[in-house]
Amino acid sequence: TLLTALVTGYEVAARLGMAFTPRPLAHQNGQAMLLAAAAAGARMRGLDAAGISLAMRISAVMLMTPSYTNTGAGATALNVAGGMAGFASAFAPDLALAGFQAQPDAIEEALGKMVGAGFDTTHLLDELGKRWEITRNYFRLHACCNPIHPALDALHAALVPLKPRADEIDSITFTTYKFASVMCNPQPSNYFASKYSLPHAAAVMVARGDTRHRAIDDSALNDPAITALRARGLAATSAASGRCTLPTSASRGAGSSAATTRSAPFACAASANCCKRVGLMSRPRKSGF
Repeated sequence: TLLTALVTGYEVAARLGMAFTPRPLAHQNGQAMLLAAAAAGARMRGLDAAGISLAMRISAVMLMTPSYTNTGAGATALNVAGGMAGFASAFAPDLALAGFQAQPDAIEEALGKMVGAGFDTTHLLDELGKRWEITRNYFRLHACCNPIHPALDALHAALVPLKPRADEIDSITFTTYKFASVMCNPQPSNYFASKYSLPHAAAVMVARGDTRHRAIDDSALNDPAITALRARGLAATSAASGRCTLPTSASRGAGSSAATTRSAPFACAASANCCKRVGLMSRPRKSGF
């Protein structure tokens, strides 16, 4: 039953997420994923399809509106939104079993007009029961927020042939897609904020060799070698605007990185799935997004 509930919740979360258009600045904690948690909880309680639907529609009134700007500010209150999904997974099925009712289009209205900016059901049920989204999952190779992963992949590809010491690097400039460029705070206020700082994650990669959990941990925040590198000139800019900017969408995209050392500059283009060497150049190549 637990495994079935897990797969159910994952499937609902992925499909709603693909149909759902978030509003600018919105973090998806406590939004489509909260509905999915209610579905998983209802399945755990043994509710049938109609009961799961009811629990999900009831939980639509619990959806939250956390801002993505909480991340850079180190506001751990953002985690409350994620935690509320766990609460909804238990509470919404209880309400359904107690006889509470919900409007038929509660999910469409909540995701399309209230917390969201659109909800397109055109492909919501494509290959339902044949294609399982949990089998199309990926695992993070960097212990930080995923919008900055392509830029870190690019940096890694640039560092491998150069093999520079941290004190040999004068500056690192990233050109990435607009949503990722907001994560440009070189002085994160706490460990939570450091997970959303591309300059910090890049400095960790240079100083410690990777950005796995054991590298980008609490100690990295005040590591002298990392703080010195963060202050030396790590910049994240948007390929669209050319400056650090607030996010306007949650789309994924590509990134590029130029690591300039005292010997030679190097740039590398990267995508969410792969990275490739594109040759020596004096400036980062701007890639599409």
